[in-house]
Amino acid sequence: MNRGKAVGTGVAAALAIYFLIVPMFWWLSEPAASVTIPSAWRHDVDVPIHVRVTNPHPNFVIQEVRVTFDYAPGDGQGTPYPRILHQAAKKQDWPTFTLNRFTWPCSSDLDVTLPLAELARDSGVKAGVLKGQVQVTVDYVRATGRSHARMGRLSNSSVMIATPYELALD
Repeated sequence: MNRGKAVGTGVAAALAIYFLIVPMFWWLSEPAASVTIPSAWRHDVDVPIHVRVTNPHPNFVIQEVRVTFDYAPGDGQGTPYPRILHQAAKKQDWPTFTLNRFTWPCSSDLDVTLPLAELARDSGVKAGVLKGQVQVTVDYVRATGRSHARMGRLSNSSVMIATPYELALD
């Protein structure tokens, strides 16, 4: 029975370390985003944009995807024009008992569309170069710092990741 008790104690200690200690290090990492957008497209057809967000743990939400662009028919610069392509409900808090304590690299994919057909009709977008950024805002859980992580205090954090692009329109 002593051997069974030792194995049980070892398993309990390993589970405690995994579920209580590992989340204390969530404050060391932030989500990362990658954006896939074509380099050339027709000026009157909607452009598909693929967004992939990765995080060391599964407690995150893609809050917003925004595209800003300077449209200039030649090489000139226009004014930045923002367009929100995706917006989720704001996550105010992450209740402790609803958090997923399993820590493994997770990813979330989102496909959005830049409505070039509408912009060509309303704004007069024609052949030229479209330059700008795809801005992805991610809400995620993290410990607020080393001392707070020891006490198990987690907070809602937000990060905006910007990816520049250049789209040739014909």
